[in-house]
Amino acid sequence: MESHRLSIAMVADCLQPNWRSVLEWAQDDSILAATPCPPSTGYLYSWFIDTAGTPRPIDLPEDFRHVRESRVDRDVWPDPTYDPRRVYLDASYNCELCGREQLDDPNEGSCQCLVDIINATPVAVQVFETAHMGMGIRALQAFRSNKILGEFVGIVGMADDDIDVLRSSTHGGKYQICQRREGNWTRYINHACDSNAAVTKYLWRGIERMVVMVREDAQVAFGEEITVHYGNSYWAGKQCLCSSCLR
Repeated sequence: MESHRLSIAMVADCLQPNWRSVLEWAQDDSILAATPCPPSTGYLYSWFIDTAGTPRPIDLPEDFRHVRESRVDRDVWPDPTYDPRRVYLDASYNCELCGREQLDDPNEGSCQCLVDIINATPVAVQVFETAHMGMGIRALQAFRSNKILGEFVGIVGMADDDIDVLRSSTHGGKYQICQRREGNWTRYINHACDSNAAVTKYLWRGIERMVVMVREDAQVAFGEEITVHYGNSYWAGKQCLCSSCLR
């Protein structure tokens, strides 16, 4: 915990900006004295912790947008009602995970599986600099198996085999989700051959959504890197640098 003090403070300052005032009210300055204020972080995933433990801004394109949900590229599909991710259209929808009804305006008794991720406070994860694989994502809280950590979001467009993107297909054909110009923290998740999470399809009101979920046979501990398996086809002609391959 001590080695992650600044990381925790950065996440707390973004997710719960008033946490320091609570400790001041309780007249407990022991934690505050040992936890210097990190730089003004703004959006949490605009910063990373380098290998020396120093917070630094991520060098992103000027036009990059942090988004909560994917956007269909209307230059590819002009019809505003069309979504290539749609699997089926029905009068009502039930969640395949919790069994509750999925509503556009969720209430207390309906499914909250994806709503919690889209609308609630983000999970406590942080972008950090790895030793061999550039940026990565580190958990600053423990996560149980099958926990949805977030949605892989970006621009939904036509599948292009020449760029590294997340690809899928429905009855409407193939599509891709590209995070070059729009996305969230999931764009920094690294590959591992023995990954603790996976990108999996989740149906929300008949539309295919890609979510990052802790694997059923795994758990994520505090301070552990969150990884997924990119798939064997991704590594054709490439060398894997994950920890299990470098042992």
